[in-house]
Amino acid sequence: MAPVREGRLGARRYPARAIRQVRIVTALRAARFGIPATARAMGELRGSGGVEALHSVLQTRRSDIARRMELLLRVGTQLVELREDLSGR
Repeated sequence: MAPVREGRLGARRYPARAIRQVRIVTALRAARFGIPATARAMGELRGSGGVEALHSVLQTRRSDIARRMELLLRVGTQLVELREDLSGR
């Protein structure tokens, strides 16, 4: 993000749009989006998809997390069962 230089001292000023984009990138990274996924989301946001496309990306991410959580719960249950089987022998 390149600032706009103003005045004789060249004070930096960032447009509101650039600040908004940095906030979105920061939120995506905090949500553990990788750099490629963040770049794709920002590309969709800047493109014709706008905010609607970003909502779609976020919903897809939420669905992925839900699937992982379900898988981890299943694996956890299987580990408990295995431990119980081993303890019973």
